[in-house]
Amino acid sequence: MNEYQMIKGAYEAAPDDRYYVLYLGDLLVDRLGDIYQAKEVWERAVRGEPRTARALERLGEVEAFLGNDARAVERAQALKPGYPEVESDLAMLRQALPRKR
Repeated sequence: MNEYQMIKGAYEAAPDDRYYVLYLGDLLVDRLGDIYQAKEVWERAVRGEPRTARALERLGEVEAFLGNDARAVERAQALKPGYPEVESDLAMLRQALPRKR
């Protein structure tokens, strides 16, 4: 809890600092299991400039976990130019999307 309070305070003091954004988001998901609050942190990070690829990646993971496969595909496509390894993730997500008839 101390770690959370310290990083949350640092994030609130400097919400555009990439280190705090990523650290807080990772802490929220990986250690506290709060995907909704992490989603808010990462959404703010990808709206800012410069957008962080790691925040986009983690946001895509959260969207997929929540069943928002179409949004996860959008996030992955935003990463695609600089991250060729995203192709396999995109293929899996596209398979999960309902097919149009």
